[in-house]
Amino acid sequence: MDKHRIQRLEEYIRRSKTESGFPLYQEFKEDITSITPMETMELMNRRLIDGEEVKDVLETLDKFVHVFSTALKNHVWTLPGQGSFLWTLLEENKALAKRLDTLRPTLLKRDYENDKLVYLDFLGDLNAFNAHYLKKENLLFPALELKNERFVGLKVMWALHDDIRRQIKTCIRCFAKTTMDSKEIETQIGILYFQLCGNIEKEERILFPIASEVLSTNELDALLEESFEYGFPYIDTPEKPASQAKTSIPDGSFTTSTGSMSSEQLLSLFSVLPVDVTFVDDQDKVRFFNKGKDRIFPRSPAIIGRDVRNCHPPQSVHVVLDIIESFKNKTQDSATFWIQMGPKFVLIQYFALRSEEGEYLGTLEVSQNVSEIRALEGERRILSWKNEK
Repeated sequence: MDKHRIQRLEEYIRRSKTESGFPLYQEFKEDITSITPMETMELMNRRLIDGEEVKDVLETLDKFVHVFSTALKNHVWTLPGQGSFLWTLLEENKALAKRLDTLRPTLLKRDYENDKLVYLDFLGDLNAFNAHYLKKENLLFPALELKNERFVGLKVMWALHDDIRRQIKTCIRCFAKTTMDSKEIETQIGILYFQLCGNIEKEERILFPIASEVLSTNELDALLEESFEYGFPYIDTPEKPASQAKTSIPDGSFTTSTGSMSSEQLLSLFSVLPVDVTFVDDQDKVRFFNKGKDRIFPRSPAIIGRDVRNCHPPQSVHVVLDIIESFKNKTQDSATFWIQMGPKFVLIQYFALRSEEGEYLGTLEVSQNVSEIRALEGERRILSWKNEK
């Protein structure tokens, strides 16, 4: 990574806010046409470190990626082998691009009334691609952050995912109106199309080359193994690698004034609890989560040790930080939210953990699908197994 080139391009970005494009481009052309994916990420990092908001970086990101496009396109990197973690992400992108191309003739017709079901099927199908974004957010991003804490620019890519998620919902609402507005639909579908194509470009010209450079084969294999919890949208499921991770169960027991349990029993207890549990320590680092069979919010071992600021979307992380700060200064001891996630009604609670002396030890996040609980009526006093008809 050329530090001098990065400094010059920082100046280019600053001056581009007030100076005309082509003369400025000519002045910095040598640097612009030789920038690497890692240097592009570093420019995003520095803008955030210097105090710019994620949304401000995002507003100009496409402009600068376009300016750097020739250098990024010509950058030589080692393409991943078939069946590997990055290969599956690339294949998912190819499948998404194919779906976008298939929709193109329908877009050109602009007959939104008669093609309404075609668009709604396409938009509904896009929800399956969310697994692709979740694998980046919960697997790839934390793996890169462990290598270098300066990968704060990944927040910008997470924000791109959230923009796409919101835009899908916006498009669906356009078609749900009693009287459809053709101009509005054309505009909103166009925005979504641009976002999806732009995200593919940023992944394949910036993120994936960086991951290939920074992460070892073993580390990428571990990410592939964890990918099976999320699925592989639009492509055939690859062959599952032999498991590398083994649960270490230490000898001994957990003993308190209320009783004792072996380490194995304690691990089993956390596994069968009907709630998602995540513990963040007093330094704001994720230290533990349970692995129930029906987790609401995906978690992977890659988040252990990750700063909680990097575990939430940029647009909502301030809420979590406000909660933690209120726990630290002892103004609050808990916070409760409830949200509708498709058919699931989810209760989310945060609890302050304190020592007997009142010292802050960390924050416990507990999430539970309470749909069945909300639907309960009357009483059940006789044993009845759940799988009995």
